[in-house]
Amino acid sequence: MIDLVALARDYERERPRYDRLAEVLEPAIKECLLDAGLTHVIICRVKDYASLARKAVKKGWPDAIRRTPDLLGVRVITSFSAMKDPVVAALRDRFVISDDDDKGTKYGSTEFRYLGRHMQIAFRGGDEPAPELASYQAELQLHTRAESAWADASHDLTYKAALELPDALDRRVNRLLALVELFDGEMGRAQAELIALPGFPAARMLQTLERSFLPLAQRDFDRELATIVLTAVAPSYTNAELAAYDALIARFVADGSERLRVLYQRWSADPFSHPLLFQPEALAIFERLDHNPTALRDHWDRVLPPPFLDQLAELWGAVLSRPGDAD
Repeated sequence: MIDLVALARDYERERPRYDRLAEVLEPAIKECLLDAGLTHVIICRVKDYASLARKAVKKGWPDAIRRTPDLLGVRVITSFSAMKDPVVAALRDRFVISDDDDKGTKYGSTEFRYLGRHMQIAFRGGDEPAPELASYQAELQLHTRAESAWADASHDLTYKAALELPDALDRRVNRLLALVELFDGEMGRAQAELIALPGFPAARMLQTLERSFLPLAQRDFDRELATIVLTAVAPSYTNAELAAYDALIARFVADGSERLRVLYQRWSADPFSHPLLFQPEALAIFERLDHNPTALRDHWDRVLPPPFLDQLAELWGAVLSRPGDAD
């Protein structure tokens, strides 16, 4: 028999620990994924008492607090399915991951049901920010954007429905789920084809730059702006440099790591920092300022406001001539 009065009393005692876990776990996961160069959206929420009580009644759980895996739920949303494995790999390096359950692998070729990857996540022993959190964990749900939208829309409609769906309605639901999988697959293929286009190096450059930028800046960025700026910066590289761009940028960031760290640390809290500083294309601009400022100046001024480049050069401590300057 479920004693709701006792459940409320016990959860009132437990809830502050889950609130505290949410406060420290969300930024720790965010830092972990940004350090790995992985863009994402993260949502954290602690289950309220009403939700817990409803689950206890539906499941017949007198010990609902002990048996409910998502008293703290964390949803990590990625852009593409291909990013899921790197996300899990990054999390395993820093946290204890258990009960890793990829829901999509459980269905046959003709079945379409709830999509997503669930796992339990906890701090490693000794890494907890407070001793009272040592035995506490959260349920992490890893979704693509399409899967997340489907989970929100369908939560009370389909895969947890109390009744078996009629065949006609089940087919309609399956068609929607098939579209979710199709959307994710086509988006992943479109991204790969875009990056491979011979006449569009900006996309390939951005993919390289964001892997180095995210650990340094610890924040997301405007992709449309990045593409516009990189379209202007790309011609300042030779074809050979673009072909080896991963190695070129990795070497630049490694050689200038302390200089970059100090720069980003200095401006991280300034709301009036240069609008391009906390964009990944800033790394490409700094690299060109060090290695081919003349080509950068020439191509930049044809497309973008010259003062933007002058101000970045000043931040980087580079001397950059302007057209018409005396020799």
